[in-house]
Formats: sequence, C-alpha cells, structure tokens
Amino acid sequence: MAFIQAYLLRFLSMAEQNNSLSILLAAGDAGYVWDIADDQMRWTGALLSLFGTTDSAVHIKGADFRRRVHESDVQVFNAFMLQSQAQRLDRDYRIKLHDGTTAWVHERGQVIFAEDGAPQQVRGALRVITARKMLEMDLTTRIRRDHLTGLPNRTHLLEMLEGMITAMKGSDKSLGYVVMAIDNMTYVNEAIGPDAADRVILGSLKRVQDLIPDVIEIGRVGGDQFGIILRDYDSQRLSELCERLLTSFREQPVDSPVCPVQVSVSMGGVTVPTSVITAWEAMIRAEQALRDAQRQGRNAFVEYQPSEERTKSHRRSLEIGQQTLAALKGDGVRLAFQPIICAKSGRILSFEALIRMVNEKGDFIPAGLFIPVIEQLGLANMVDRKVLDMAVDALAADPELVLAVNVSGLTASQKGWPDTLREKFAGKEHLAKRLIIEITETAAILDIEETKRFVDTVHSLGGEVALDDFGSGFTSIRYLRTLAVNTLKIDRELLSNVVNDTDQQVMVNTLVALAKGLGLETVAEGVETEDVAAWLRKANVDHMQGYYFGKPEVDLPANIRKRYNEKHGIPKQAVSA
Repeated sequence: MAFIQAYLLRFLSMAEQNNSLSILLAAGDAGYVWDIADDQMRWTGALLSLFGTTDSAVHIKGADFRRRVHESDVQVFNAFMLQSQAQRLDRDYRIKLHDGTTAWVHERGQVIFAEDGAPQQVRGALRVITARKMLEMDLTTRIRRDHLTGLPNRTHLLEMLEGMITAMKGSDKSLGYVVMAIDNMTYVNEAIGPDAADRVILGSLKRVQDLIPDVIEIGRVGGDQFGIILRDYDSQRLSELCERLLTSFREQPVDSPVCPVQVSVSMGGVTVPTSVITAWEAMIRAEQALRDAQRQGRNAFVEYQPSEERTKSHRRSLEIGQQTLAALKGDGVRLAFQPIICAKSGRILSFEALIRMVNEKGDFIPAGLFIPVIEQLGLANMVDRKVLDMAVDALAADPELVLAVNVSGLTASQKGWPDTLREKFAGKEHLAKRLIIEITETAAILDIEETKRFVDTVHSLGGEVALDDFGSGFTSIRYLRTLAVNTLKIDRELLSNVVNDTDQQVMVNTLVALAKGLGLETVAEGVETEDVAAWLRKANVDHMQGYYFGKPEVDLPANIRKRYNEKHGIPKQAVSA
C-alpha cells in the first residue's frame, strides 16, 4: 500500500495527466490537493464510499472535511498545522461518511510549507481501512461499539453516561437522557429487506444528529433503538426537543436504496439529577417511559415521572442489579440443567443450561427478578459470555452431554460474537459438536443478516441452532430458511390447555407440520402433565421438556441423568441414544 500511495502522490502533483484518475480508481483510493490559503480541497478518484458520488471530481472546503473527522481524532488530523518544515503524512483516523456511518481511513501525503513556515498545500491519498482496523482492534474493544453505525453499544454508553454523571456531581449542571425507538422496524425489514432497512436505521440516526447540535453522545442500545445523552437539558427543554424530532419524522420520510420510507419514532426520556441520580436509573427509567409511549400508540414522547410506587420498584431493581453484577464479577453464577426428552423413547437426549445467580449470602436470586434487570442494564452480552465459558467446561467434563445454551438476540446479532465462538472452541471442535445454541424467535430478527452469520458460525463449528419460543412472534418462512436453524421449540403458551383447546391444537399441529416440511425437529416446552405429553406424542412432536420430566437442577448433568434413568427404568447402555 505504501508504494501505491507514494505513486499516487506523484500523480496528484501532475493533475494535467489524464490517467491520474484511472490510477486512483484502480487502487481504490481517493486523492486530493488542499490549498490552505483559500481552503479548497480538490478531490478525485474512488469517491463513492467517501462522498456518495461517482462524479470524477469533488471540490469542498477544508473546514467541511475537518467536520467529518471524528472528534477523538481531530488533534491527530490538525497536527501538521503545528509544523514548520516539510512533512510527509502517514496516519490513521476516523471520518464520517456521507451516509452517517464512521469509517477508518489511512492517509499518506505531503505537506508543502511556505517560506514563512506556514502550511501552503497538502497533497494526499485516502484509503478506507475499516475492515483491517477492525481486525487489528482487540476483541473486547470491538464489542463495545456497534458495527453498523460505529456508535457505542449499550454497555459502553452506560459506562460513558456513568462517567458524565460522576463528573457532574457537586455542580448545578444537568443532563437529559432519551431512548428513541424506530417504530415497526420488523415490518420495514420484511417490506424492503435487511440491507435497505439498515439504511433506514442510518438515515434515522443522521436525522437525529442533524436536529440536535448539542448532543454529547449517541449510542445504539438496541436493534431499533438509540440512546441520546444531552448537555444542560431540563424537563421543558427535553420535551421541546423530542417534539421537534417527532414532527420531523412525521413530516419527512427517511431515504433508503429502495424508496423513501415513512417511519415514526417513540421516545422515553429522563433528566439527571432531577428525576434520577445514577446512569442505571437513567437508562432503566427512560426505557420504562419509552414503553409507556409505545403503549399509548407509539409516535409519542413520554418523560419519566417518579412516584412512591415506582421509587420502591426502582430501588428493588437497583438492589437486584447490584447483586447481579456482583455475582457476574465474583463466583455467584451457577448453571441449572433441565433434561430434554425423546418423545418416542423417553430417554434424555440433551439438557438445557439455565443461568442461576446467588447473592453474597449464598441465597438464590429468583430468575424472574434478575433476568429483566440483565436486559434493562445491557448486561446480556456479559452474561452470555459467562454462560458460554461454563458450558464449555460442562461439555469437557461430561463426554455424553449434549447441551443447549440460550443466547440473547442482541448477542447473536453482534458482529463480534462469531469470533468469540470460534475463539472459545479453537482446538475444541469435538465439544462444539455437542452444543446447541438457542435464540428466541422475536430477538432473532433484530438484525437478520448478523444473526444468520452467527448461526452459520455455529454450524461451521459442528453445532446446532434452535429457535426458542416459536409461535410467540411473527417469524416468516423466509426467515426460517434464511437462518437455517435445526430445531423449533414450541412456545409453552401454546400448550397451556392443548388437551382441551381446539385452537391450541390447530396451532401446534400447524407448527409441527411446518417444521416437518422444512426438515426441522420440534421441542415442546413447558410440559407439566402426562396427558399433555401423551397428546404431544400423538401430534408427532420430536422432543419434550418441562417439569413433568424434571425441573432445572443445579447439579452435574450425569447425576441428573442417573436419577432419571433409575426412576424410569432406562438401561445404562441406552442412555446416549
């Protein structure tokens, strides 16, 4: 690359030569000549990725290009202005592209100085190196940012918000925090496809950035959600801003490669320290307000207002959150194993690993309390990593064990997770062949393309993928084919009265027929009685799981298997069917 860019610089200084453009295009670089006196930058070459145009030349002000440089890299970009001698440029920095995304570029060039030592002209060539930079970055750093937008992800934004609130203590300053959701993105995804839907997300982000000049930071906190931190915002100012955003989305569609898309947004907000005093509180309460806005019919803003009842509930959530974090950082995480049974033979075929938490006193924290907190505080990625580590250990300890592990939809759609899986099972591929990854139906379509990449990685390692809670959402057959899952787990809500309810019977029979037609296996969840199990056998369900066969137990799978086999008279040699 150094040779090519050095060669390009020669051509930039000989602009009269007609073939300089073809050289730049062939190299995939964009070249420029920047005259400092009039601040004009003359660009040529591969301009599509940078400026969104295929025109052979682009003329912009240097000040305009400076504004594209990421705020953290402005000092690097401006460094040459401090020099007083000829200097060659060789540096990496981030810029904002025409579509609102952030890209890493490598720049090589030369600064020409006047006799008085002031910069007179810069000649350079840029190449987009985002892919290379992502490979160079540490995996831990990568998972702190959203790949599509380049924004901080939920966990990183929470840390940033916490730091800002800490720095603000003791002053009379205030912050506003807003979470904005693009309404009905599932249907947008279905209508125009995932690639175009990504452009709608990016277009919506750009709309927010254009309308809020004083935003401190924006993060992507969910598939269709952005978290927005605002400086010096009280309740009234927060409400006025959100109304401006709502009006903008109502009146103007968002561009996509297919067609302009009319979307609405819903927002929840909170002020710090007026309504809440910690970053956790801000995120939880803003999302609670967002849900209130969505329940009101969407396309609305709701500000969180504290009340005595909410304060009590909030304190309990914070306590659970603290206990959950302590358990994750310490030795407070356990796996409970629940058997999954072959419907025909009655033998245990596999186990599902379910996370359990213990507090400092050694008491178990009810799953119904800590699981919502995990989701609200953006800890799902941390939890999934912990569970995966423990699952690998369990598989290594028991050669007969086939283990299903739940992974959140946000984790499955993160670009760094396929790398995490490959890293965990490097040299342990024999363990991966006994692994089943479960993702929920509704969460799987948050980012269908990234979820597919995750599923493909599991398959490449020899593992299988199950779609959990199937029948509770709106997954189309097209998505089932795209994801290429192995198993459908029928949602327990469809079995609550399946023996007597004809509607539930029709639904289950339809799902089983669909699975058979697609070559997929089925697991019925939540089986609690013999009459339900008998009905499911007649319906040709492949496997069953539920309290009737065994509750989740914090014990070795081998011990659970032994007790089950003894109770049901299953011979030892027939265990691993």
